[in-house]
Amino acid sequence: MKNLANENMVNLKSTSLGLSGEVEQKVICPTHGEYIQKSHEVLEGRVFKTNCPSCSKEKKEAKDKVEQLEQQRKKSEKIKRLIGDAGIPKRFLGRSFDNYRAETNDQQKALKVANYFAANFDQFLSTGASLIFCGKPGTGKTHLASAIANSVCEQGRSALFLSVLKATRLVKESWRKDADARENDVYKTLISPDLLVLDEVGVQFGSEAEKLIIFEILNGRYEEMRPCILISNLLPSELSIFLGERVIDRMKEGGGSLITFAWGSYRPNVISDKALPCAEVAPVVW
Repeated sequence: MKNLANENMVNLKSTSLGLSGEVEQKVICPTHGEYIQKSHEVLEGRVFKTNCPSCSKEKKEAKDKVEQLEQQRKKSEKIKRLIGDAGIPKRFLGRSFDNYRAETNDQQKALKVANYFAANFDQFLSTGASLIFCGKPGTGKTHLASAIANSVCEQGRSALFLSVLKATRLVKESWRKDADARENDVYKTLISPDLLVLDEVGVQFGSEAEKLIIFEILNGRYEEMRPCILISNLLPSELSIFLGERVIDRMKEGGGSLITFAWGSYRPNVISDKALPCAEVAPVVW
């Protein structure tokens, strides 16, 4: 009975749709020549006929290409928006791993660590691992941090680049009665990006209030497992005094690293380095 009922349902479905037997015939496509066309009658005498398979394939490929270009356009717009929102200094927007000059073993190590961090950012995002770049001015700390931030944005992740002075100022401004943003909102803005780059950490060693603000930012990101890059002209021992050993240890959890930039300044060579964005700006003669 069950099989008979199913058979009747099939017959009823076929009758209601008005389907007839499939017919095959040879037809000529003006573009691709002969092909086998299949046709069958559907509801109310209408006939469905298959098109040239080569034409159908080309049409699908053209449609896929348009969709791919549209996806690339949207991705490009997203990357531009992310980089614009990241606040990377204009001078460092064009800095990359390719135009970083690594001549010594220590410089090559710094480049390797930065490149690996950027290439495997999703992995470090899952562990909350961070980087600390400290040492002499003009040694490429901001260059490599900007290259990482640019790469992170190109991967569709969010980044925020700002100085400690600006970060602390944003928090302090939220304390005013007429402030546009509350303190919690400011901290959320600093904690929520996938990557935060804090520049000029430890400038003049800061006040106790500034140290507390930095700690709140770093602690909030530590708890949310969001990576940071700290840039400082202090020596590692001085930075440990400023931030505290506890913060330094937390930054290195999950595969994080502290890199000391102990070589000479590259700034005198920037003007002559044509690979850098400002390379062709001639020095002013007073």
